[in-house]
Amino acid sequence: MGFDHSHYMPIMKAKAGEFWALAHLKPTTKPLVTPLFELVPHDAKKTTFDADSSKKIDGVAECWQRPFFFDVRHIAPKGSLPDATTVSSVFKKIRARDMHGIPVTRIGYSQKFQESVREIIKSDAKGAMIRLATSDLAIKDKLQTALANLCSFLGINEGNIDLLIDYEFRKPDDYEDLLVLQALHLTKIPNIQKWRTVTVASASFPESIKDLPDGEWIPLDRTEWKSWEHLIKADGTARKPAYGDYGIRHPSLPGFGQPKPNLRYTIADGYLCRRDEAKHAAIKEICRSLIKKNEYKGPDFSDGDQAISKTAANQGSGGTGGGKEWTQWCSNHHVEFVATQIQSLPSA
Repeated sequence: MGFDHSHYMPIMKAKAGEFWALAHLKPTTKPLVTPLFELVPHDAKKTTFDADSSKKIDGVAECWQRPFFFDVRHIAPKGSLPDATTVSSVFKKIRARDMHGIPVTRIGYSQKFQESVREIIKSDAKGAMIRLATSDLAIKDKLQTALANLCSFLGINEGNIDLLIDYEFRKPDDYEDLLVLQALHLTKIPNIQKWRTVTVASASFPESIKDLPDGEWIPLDRTEWKSWEHLIKADGTARKPAYGDYGIRHPSLPGFGQPKPNLRYTIADGYLCRRDEAKHAAIKEICRSLIKKNEYKGPDFSDGDQAISKTAANQGSGGTGGGKEWTQWCSNHHVEFVATQIQSLPSA
């Protein structure tokens, strides 16, 4: 498996809304996308890790029959590193379903965790992803040594490793700094042409939209897109990286409970976001106001857009959906939009 800068890597929580979004992509879009799924913690009062992870792996299997990355970084106590048994258990399930999953690891994970990843690589022969944080890139000499040591320990070379440079959340005010960091960090990657893939990813969607005013469309910046577009158009880049983002979510774990009715609609350089009070048919009003806007792509653009149009046209008492449905509509639109946007660039 390999891809270049014309490819898209959405970082998605392993949740029902995201599964629907991927399952309902157009057949022509799916080959342009390789998702990175992040396993989210389960409710220990309702289920076990084994049962919950099996359910989520089934969700991945039903929505995605192509290669994907899978990260268990969130399945750890706060402030701790993920346990080796977590990744082993998950990939045993992935292997049993004959799926093309690729494990994700990081510099600094425990030796036991890396041993488990090594065994997965040996069993599955699909390579691995190394996910780099900005702290890993702070000192060039240490990065080169750390990557060389990790590759050696895992028993594979650069040609079987996908690199992700993950900036996580960056405020719109950080745009200029992000431009400088991305350009600088790409120069710090040793043997940059040899890695199977190289992707940069970040997110600008806020952790919460509760402070946004109700009843109006608020534009939010897509710093992640604008900084990547600037990067691949710049002269002298040794290797143009693929694009990754966190979709319509913040990188942190989602909260529990039912949110207020809201839509997060991706546009060229930003998002249109609207939320309303939790009143009857509020989401229908939001959908009706969206389809009147010039930025609305129309019901034929994606299954998510079609669902928005149907909800807007619904005059009955039902059909309003909930947080899962609103996420799946907007996530599906987002992935279709970004994949199309990447392909429209002259350098794609």
